[in-house]
Parts: sequence; C-alpha cells; structure tokens
Amino acid sequence: MAKIHSTLKTSTNVVMIFLWGALAGTFAYLSAPHSLFIITIGAILGAIGGTMQYYAFSELKERLLDASSMLEVRKKLKETKWGKIYIPFLWVGNLLLVAVVIVMHRGNMPLEIMAGYFSLMFIREIITLKPTIELAELLKQNPEPKL
Repeated sequence: MAKIHSTLKTSTNVVMIFLWGALAGTFAYLSAPHSLFIITIGAILGAIGGTMQYYAFSELKERLLDASSMLEVRKKLKETKWGKIYIPFLWVGNLLLVAVVIVMHRGNMPLEIMAGYFSLMFIREIITLKPTIELAELLKQNPEPKL
C-alpha cells in the first residue's frame, strides 16, 4: 500500500479539526469579549482558503497519493490553478488577521491573533475533510499509485 503524507489522511484531518476547534475556542474564551470580530474574519478566511484547497485537491486527485512529505504536498498544490492562489492567500490571510487586531487594539492582541488564526484553520480543515476522505477511498482502490 502506498504511503501518503499524514496530513492527507482522514484520521489526521479529524484530529486536526478537533485540535483547531479546541484551540480556537480556548483563545476565543481567553480574549473575550474582543475576539468575536477577529474570529469571524478568521472563519471567513478559512472558508475561502478551504474552498481553494478543496478545488486544488479536486484537480490533483491521484497525484497526491504519492506525496510522502509536506514539501511534496505543497509542490503538487502549486501545480494547480487553485493551489497557486491558495498558498499565498493563506499567508496574506494571516497577515490580514494580525493587521486587523493591531488596528482594533482593544484587548490582548496575541490572544486575539491566535483566536483568529485557529478559527481560520478550523474552518479550512472542515472544508478539506471531504477531499481527504476521497483520497482514502482512491488509495483503497489503487494501493500503488502511478508516478
């Protein structure tokens, strides 16, 4: 059976959903009441980024099955139209979260930034769960991917 990178496995994504959700909730609680706006922005950015990543995964399908490292996953993502947009979007989205928190400057800035970041990651991970399930099904059908 082919060995794909752990971030492409359904079990890893389920764990990450719970982890990102718990961290988002913890940092939201610690930075309340000022974090609602930044959490909303993070969630919106996560939905946009997750959708882009979903489309990139849809373009890749079987080509992801032989990605055994995070660098290989990233390289393959960059081969798609949506992956080329998604990777810089994630960086810009995170910088936007930091900028919004700095401009608002109402509460504990590091806690608010973390609340926004983990909200982004939580929503993104939920959206990309379906393609990871599809990858697992493809791997079962085709245990030795063609290079």
